[in-house]
Amino acid sequence: MPEKEVTDNHLYLKLRMDLCRKIFDGTYQDGELFPPERELASQFGVSRVTIRKTLELLEKEAYISRIQGSGTRVALRTTGYPGGMDILALVAPAQNSFFASFIDSFELFAESSASLVLFKQARSSGRLKIADYLFRLFQKNIRDVILWLPGEMIEDKYLQRLRGMGMNIVFFDVVTVTPFADCVSVDNCHAIQSLYKFVTSKGHHNMLYLGWDNHTLSSVREREKAFQDIAAVGQRIHRLAWDQKGMIFQTLSGLICELEKRREMPSCFICGDGEIGIGLQKILAEKSLSDHLAVCVDDLPEARELRLTVYAQPLEKLARQVYECLCTQNRESAIWRASNYYVKGELIIR
Repeated sequence: MPEKEVTDNHLYLKLRMDLCRKIFDGTYQDGELFPPERELASQFGVSRVTIRKTLELLEKEAYISRIQGSGTRVALRTTGYPGGMDILALVAPAQNSFFASFIDSFELFAESSASLVLFKQARSSGRLKIADYLFRLFQKNIRDVILWLPGEMIEDKYLQRLRGMGMNIVFFDVVTVTPFADCVSVDNCHAIQSLYKFVTSKGHHNMLYLGWDNHTLSSVREREKAFQDIAAVGQRIHRLAWDQKGMIFQTLSGLICELEKRREMPSCFICGDGEIGIGLQKILAEKSLSDHLAVCVDDLPEARELRLTVYAQPLEKLARQVYECLCTQNRESAIWRASNYYVKGELIIR
């Protein structure tokens, strides 16, 4: 290829990405007119021919629409993007003990289907916001992304822009109302119902539900709501402080001491996740309170060692569903519409 042609192509691609960045950050809003070619040429210091060829690239990719006499408008898609699924980006919290189990299942399934999984640790207070990191993936032409963001969400406007520029997105362990991404989660209602049915079958009716106070998380909301819907009179809920999650053992120890002091100790605890269940089981054993039952959602390794009855998330089924969502967004891109998928797990009695 002649040197001038290589240089021109590089210039078009750089300008294309600069314009995409302005769409992503909202400088050019969906449905709004682009500035005239002359103004763009002046702004970026290039010729109108370069601007025109770059706009042709954006029109071909369905980011803009150009109608003679009406100008150029941002026209973002709401459908899927028909890519190859060669590289899948998984953004998730590496420090979460449940994550290691999920990524093992997902990697095995994805790689058996010839997809390579790229992992990025989600940081709620990192230097680079998650939305900006996703745009960096877009710049690298990585178009298939799985998001697991406990404690953090992406504003819908960024999801819309990323979707509109051709990014396929699936949320895992999060259910949100958005037309721009699929959501895959364990069936939280079924999880709590199964645990409740088990403990009542064992004769436990004086119970306390232990969950988190962070209701921005759909799993926290759904599990607490499921308990509220079936709880009998006197069966209570106690919310633990999410910002004290790193001190779960001390927090639970203080709670048990307070319940004993007030003579309000229940015979049974239903715990909203595995970290709460494991911490509580250790405290009950330490205090020789073996006649008090604890059960929880999530089958973490320590839960098995402590012989804790759990509702296990079906990791292989969840991994398959996440992958199938991306497949649908790719293969049925023109007719894809966002959906929420709930997958039932199983009760493991120990």
